[in-house]
Amino acid sequence: MVIVNQSMGETLLAGRHAVGKRLHVGNPRKGLPWATVVGVVADTTLGPRDQPAADQWYIPTNSLR
Repeated sequence: MVIVNQSMGETLLAGRHAVGKRLHVGNPRKGLPWATVVGVVADTTLGPRDQPAADQWYIPTNSLR
């Protein structure tokens, strides 16, 4: 399970509704499993406010159990 920000949902998923879509988190050549998008959050910036938001993904803490 992953949560993506709006930018990632629009960029990588071509503007389609992201919830329920599947994507690789990390390098697919390393055999990592597919992750299902379970939510979309607003963009945030990690640097100066005048910089565009970067694609970000998050792992819900309850999925780590």
